[in-house]
Amino acid sequence: MRVLIFIFLCVVELSAIELTKGGYSADSKQFVDSKIQKEQFYACVENDVRACENLANSDILSVDECEKMACLGVAQIFVKAGKLQDSIAYYEKACGADILQACFELGNVMEHLGDFKGAMMRYNLGCHFGYLSACRAMGLMYADGVGVKANEPKARRILNDSCLNGDAASCFELGKMYRANNRLKAMQLFKRGCELGESSSCKEFKLLDSANFNVRIEDYVKDSKKDSK
Repeated sequence: MRVLIFIFLCVVELSAIELTKGGYSADSKQFVDSKIQKEQFYACVENDVRACENLANSDILSVDECEKMACLGVAQIFVKAGKLQDSIAYYEKACGADILQACFELGNVMEHLGDFKGAMMRYNLGCHFGYLSACRAMGLMYADGVGVKANEPKARRILNDSCLNGDAASCFELGKMYRANNRLKAMQLFKRGCELGESSSCKEFKLLDSANFNVRIEDYVKDSKKDSK
Protein backbone atom coordinates (compact mmCIF):
# COMPACT_ATOMS: atom_id res chain seq x y z
CA MET A 1 0.00 0.00 0.00
CA ARG A 2 1.30 3.38 -0.98
CA VAL A 3 2.16 5.71 1.88
CA LEU A 4 1.05 9.30 1.48
CA ILE A 5 3.63 11.91 2.30
CA PHE A 6 2.44 15.43 2.94
CA ILE A 7 4.71 18.10 1.53
CA PHE A 8 5.24 21.07 3.83
CA LEU A 9 6.93 23.88 1.94
CA CYS A 10 7.65 27.27 3.44
CA VAL A 11 6.93 29.81 0.73
CA VAL A 12 9.31 32.77 0.81
CA GLU A 13 6.51 35.34 0.59
CA LEU A 14 4.75 33.85 3.60
CA SER A 15 5.78 34.95 7.07
CA ALA A 16 4.54 34.05 10.51
CA ILE A 17 3.17 37.58 10.74
CA GLU A 18 0.72 36.91 7.90
CA LEU A 19 -0.68 33.93 9.79
CA THR A 20 -1.67 35.84 12.93
CA LYS A 21 -4.51 38.26 13.41
CA GLY A 22 -3.54 41.88 13.83
CA GLY A 23 -0.02 41.55 12.50
CA TYR A 24 3.17 42.42 14.33
CA SER A 25 5.63 45.26 14.62
CA ALA A 26 8.35 46.25 17.04
CA ASP A 27 6.14 49.03 18.39
CA SER A 28 3.10 46.84 18.93
CA LYS A 29 1.82 46.04 22.41
CA GLN A 30 1.42 42.47 21.15
CA PHE A 31 5.16 42.20 20.45
CA VAL A 32 5.72 39.28 22.83
CA ASP A 33 2.75 37.23 21.62
CA SER A 34 3.63 37.77 17.97
CA LYS A 35 7.27 36.92 18.59
CA ILE A 36 6.24 33.65 20.22
CA GLN A 37 3.98 32.82 17.30
CA LYS A 38 6.76 33.66 14.88
CA GLU A 39 9.13 31.31 16.71
CA GLN A 40 6.48 28.59 16.67
CA PHE A 41 5.95 29.09 12.95
CA TYR A 42 9.61 28.50 12.13
CA ALA A 43 9.72 25.56 14.54
CA CYS A 44 6.70 24.12 12.73
CA VAL A 45 8.52 24.52 9.40
CA GLU A 46 11.32 22.45 10.94
CA ASN A 47 8.82 19.65 11.69
CA ASP A 48 8.23 20.44 15.36
CA VAL A 49 4.75 18.91 15.66
CA ARG A 50 4.09 20.50 19.06
CA ALA A 51 4.75 23.95 17.59
CA CYS A 52 2.36 23.18 14.73
CA GLU A 53 -0.29 22.06 17.21
CA ASN A 54 0.16 25.25 19.24
CA LEU A 55 -0.26 27.36 16.11
CA ALA A 56 -3.30 25.38 14.98
CA ASN A 57 -4.93 26.01 18.37
CA SER A 58 -4.00 29.70 18.45
CA ASP A 59 -5.72 32.80 17.09
CA ILE A 60 -4.73 31.91 13.55
CA LEU A 61 -6.25 33.48 10.44
CA SER A 62 -9.73 32.28 9.51
CA VAL A 63 -10.60 31.12 6.00
CA ASP A 64 -12.36 34.43 5.37
CA GLU A 65 -9.30 36.43 6.44
CA CYS A 66 -6.53 34.60 4.59
CA GLU A 67 -5.43 35.32 1.03
CA LYS A 68 -3.89 32.88 -1.48
CA MET A 69 -0.45 31.86 -0.12
CA ALA A 70 -1.46 32.62 3.46
CA CYS A 71 -4.38 30.19 3.05
CA LEU A 72 -1.92 27.56 1.82
CA GLY A 73 0.37 28.22 4.77
CA VAL A 74 -2.42 27.84 7.32
CA ALA A 75 -3.60 24.64 5.62
CA GLN A 76 -0.09 23.21 5.86
CA ILE A 77 0.06 24.03 9.57
CA PHE A 78 -3.17 22.13 10.17
CA VAL A 79 -1.80 19.14 8.22
CA LYS A 80 1.40 19.14 10.26
CA ALA A 81 -0.71 19.32 13.41
CA GLY A 82 -2.70 16.28 12.27
CA LYS A 83 -5.92 18.26 11.75
CA LEU A 84 -6.58 17.22 8.18
CA GLN A 85 -10.27 18.12 8.13
CA ASP A 86 -9.48 21.65 9.31
CA SER A 87 -7.03 22.12 6.44
CA ILE A 88 -9.55 21.42 3.68
CA ALA A 89 -11.36 24.78 3.60
CA TYR A 90 -8.04 26.65 3.47
CA TYR A 91 -6.73 24.42 0.69
CA GLU A 92 -10.00 24.86 -1.22
CA LYS A 93 -9.67 28.63 -1.09
CA ALA A 94 -6.01 28.59 -2.17
CA CYS A 95 -6.71 26.08 -4.95
CA GLY A 96 -9.61 28.23 -6.12
CA ALA A 97 -7.17 31.14 -6.30
CA ASP A 98 -5.05 29.17 -8.80
CA ILE A 99 -2.38 28.05 -6.32
CA LEU A 100 -1.67 24.68 -7.97
CA GLN A 101 0.40 23.43 -5.05
CA ALA A 102 -2.72 23.79 -2.91
CA CYS A 103 -4.75 21.71 -5.38
CA PHE A 104 -2.12 18.97 -5.21
CA GLU A 105 -1.84 18.98 -1.42
CA LEU A 106 -5.63 19.03 -1.10
CA GLY A 107 -5.67 15.91 -3.26
CA ASN A 108 -3.16 14.35 -0.85
CA VAL A 109 -5.39 15.13 2.12
CA MET A 110 -8.51 13.79 0.41
CA GLU A 111 -6.75 10.61 -0.67
CA HIS A 112 -5.53 10.07 2.87
CA LEU A 113 -9.07 10.58 4.19
CA GLY A 114 -10.49 8.12 1.67
CA ASP A 115 -12.18 10.63 -0.64
CA PHE A 116 -10.60 9.20 -3.77
CA LYS A 117 -13.00 10.88 -6.18
CA GLY A 118 -12.20 14.27 -4.65
CA ALA A 119 -8.48 13.47 -4.70
CA MET A 120 -8.55 12.50 -8.37
CA MET A 121 -10.46 15.69 -9.22
CA ARG A 122 -7.80 17.88 -7.54
CA TYR A 123 -4.89 15.94 -9.03
CA ASN A 124 -6.46 16.20 -12.47
CA LEU A 125 -6.92 19.95 -12.04
CA GLY A 126 -3.32 20.47 -10.95
CA CYS A 127 -1.98 18.23 -13.70
CA HIS A 128 -4.08 19.96 -16.37
CA PHE A 129 -2.33 23.23 -15.55
CA GLY A 130 1.14 21.70 -15.45
CA TYR A 131 1.77 20.88 -11.78
CA LEU A 132 3.83 17.72 -12.28
CA SER A 133 3.51 16.35 -8.76
CA ALA A 134 -0.25 16.23 -9.32
CA CYS A 135 0.29 14.32 -12.58
CA ARG A 136 2.46 11.81 -10.74
CA ALA A 137 -0.13 11.34 -7.99
CA MET A 138 -2.85 10.79 -10.59
CA GLY A 139 -0.69 8.29 -12.46
CA LEU A 140 -0.05 6.33 -9.28
CA MET A 141 -3.78 6.17 -8.51
CA TYR A 142 -4.32 4.54 -11.91
CA ALA A 143 -1.33 2.25 -11.39
CA ASP A 144 -2.50 1.10 -7.95
CA GLY A 145 -6.22 1.10 -8.71
CA VAL A 146 -6.89 3.46 -5.82
CA GLY A 147 -10.37 4.94 -6.13
CA VAL A 148 -10.39 4.14 -9.85
CA LYS A 149 -10.17 1.00 -11.95
CA ALA A 150 -6.53 0.04 -12.34
CA ASN A 151 -5.24 1.12 -15.75
CA GLU A 152 -1.52 0.48 -16.09
CA PRO A 153 -1.18 1.72 -19.70
CA LYS A 154 -2.80 5.02 -18.73
CA ALA A 155 -0.65 5.23 -15.61
CA ARG A 156 2.48 4.71 -17.71
CA ARG A 157 1.46 7.41 -20.18
CA ILE A 158 0.82 9.94 -17.42
CA LEU A 159 4.05 9.15 -15.59
CA ASN A 160 6.05 9.14 -18.82
CA ASP A 161 4.77 12.60 -19.79
CA SER A 162 5.54 13.89 -16.31
CA CYS A 163 9.02 12.35 -16.42
CA LEU A 164 9.73 13.88 -19.83
CA ASN A 165 8.61 17.26 -18.51
CA GLY A 166 11.12 17.10 -15.67
CA ASP A 167 9.50 15.40 -12.67
CA ALA A 168 12.27 13.18 -11.32
CA ALA A 169 9.97 11.21 -9.01
CA SER A 170 7.76 10.25 -11.98
CA CYS A 171 10.82 8.81 -13.72
CA PHE A 172 11.56 6.77 -10.61
CA GLU A 173 7.99 5.47 -10.23
CA LEU A 174 7.78 4.55 -13.91
CA GLY A 175 11.17 2.88 -13.73
CA LYS A 176 9.88 0.64 -10.94
CA MET A 177 6.95 -0.38 -13.15
CA TYR A 178 9.33 -1.48 -15.93
CA ARG A 179 12.03 -3.01 -13.75
CA ALA A 180 10.74 -6.59 -13.68
CA ASN A 181 10.05 -7.03 -17.41
CA ASN A 182 12.10 -4.40 -19.22
CA ARG A 183 15.35 -3.68 -17.45
CA LEU A 184 16.79 -1.53 -20.22
CA LYS A 185 13.76 0.77 -20.21
CA ALA A 186 13.91 0.88 -16.41
CA MET A 187 17.60 1.80 -16.57
CA GLN A 188 16.87 4.68 -18.93
CA LEU A 189 14.15 6.00 -16.64
CA PHE A 190 16.27 5.65 -13.53
CA LYS A 191 19.15 7.38 -15.30
CA ARG A 192 16.91 10.31 -16.24
CA GLY A 193 15.52 10.48 -12.72
CA CYS A 194 19.06 10.49 -11.36
CA GLU A 195 20.08 13.28 -13.74
CA LEU A 196 17.08 15.26 -12.49
CA GLY A 197 18.24 14.85 -8.90
CA GLU A 198 16.29 11.83 -7.61
CA SER A 199 18.71 9.94 -5.36
CA SER A 200 16.62 6.76 -5.31
CA SER A 201 16.82 6.68 -9.11
CA CYS A 202 20.61 6.94 -8.91
CA LYS A 203 20.71 3.94 -6.61
CA GLU A 204 18.43 1.87 -8.84
CA PHE A 205 20.35 2.81 -11.97
CA LYS A 206 23.63 1.72 -10.41
CA LEU A 207 22.11 -1.59 -9.32
CA LEU A 208 20.77 -2.35 -12.79
CA ASP A 209 23.86 -1.05 -14.55
CA SER A 210 26.07 -3.35 -12.50
CA ALA A 211 24.03 -6.33 -13.73
CA ASN A 212 23.32 -5.17 -17.26
CA PHE A 213 24.08 -8.59 -18.71
CA ASN A 214 20.42 -9.37 -17.97
CA VAL A 215 19.12 -6.53 -20.14
CA ARG A 216 17.57 -7.79 -23.34
CA ILE A 217 17.41 -5.38 -26.28
CA GLU A 218 14.45 -7.19 -27.82
CA ASP A 219 12.40 -6.53 -24.68
CA TYR A 220 12.96 -2.81 -25.07
CA VAL A 221 12.07 -2.83 -28.78
CA LYS A 222 8.90 -4.83 -28.15
CA ASP A 223 7.79 -2.58 -25.29
CA SER A 224 8.57 0.58 -27.27
CA LYS A 225 6.26 -0.59 -30.06
CA LYS A 226 3.57 -1.33 -27.50
CA ASP A 227 3.87 2.15 -25.93
CA SER A 228 3.60 3.84 -29.33
CA LYS A 229 0.18 2.35 -30.01
